[in-house]
Amino acid sequence: MLPDSIATDFCGKVLLGIGADANAKAYNIAIEWMLHWRTFEQDITGPDAEWNPLNTTRTKDVQGAPLSFTLFNSAGVCNYPDETTGVIATIATLTDGFYDSILGALRSGNYSDVEGLATAVDKWGTTGFAIAIRGGFLLTNPTPPASTLTPELINAAMQDRMFLTRVANTADYSLVQKAVALLKTNGITV
Repeated sequence: MLPDSIATDFCGKVLLGIGADANAKAYNIAIEWMLHWRTFEQDITGPDAEWNPLNTTRTKDVQGAPLSFTLFNSAGVCNYPDETTGVIATIATLTDGFYDSILGALRSGNYSDVEGLATAVDKWGTTGFAIAIRGGFLLTNPTPPASTLTPELINAAMQDRMFLTRVANTADYSLVQKAVALLKTNGITV
């Protein structure tokens, strides 16, 4: 996993590459949003894709030229040899026309289209984050509020595995109790 300082720098380069608003507040919010998203892409049981914090599967740049990569997993997530290649791949993915809601939010700093963002993130393949967005997980709340901790959210977030780490690290003991109860209700031993 990239250290936070390097991931922040990586995200900043992606934002510059997509023409994000240079306003300090909007830029900082975009960085924070991408870093939250990144936590749903991480695998706490093993290594992460190299120079690919958002787990893109992109193998060509914006002009269609092939990128240097190796496959990270069977889903097609790529390892890139260096930061530049990873940034280029992430920019190419965000600008390919399939993720306009994400691209618009990152460029403008406006994250009000919750359903559009959730749909685009789900299309990206990060179901747990998409459900969390629909449940109120945006910028100011890295752990969904207890009222949104539904069996659907738990089941989807289990696929991303980082969700339970965030829940376990929260100071809200009632949220942890609710998560454990929902897991048990769904036949998952804790």
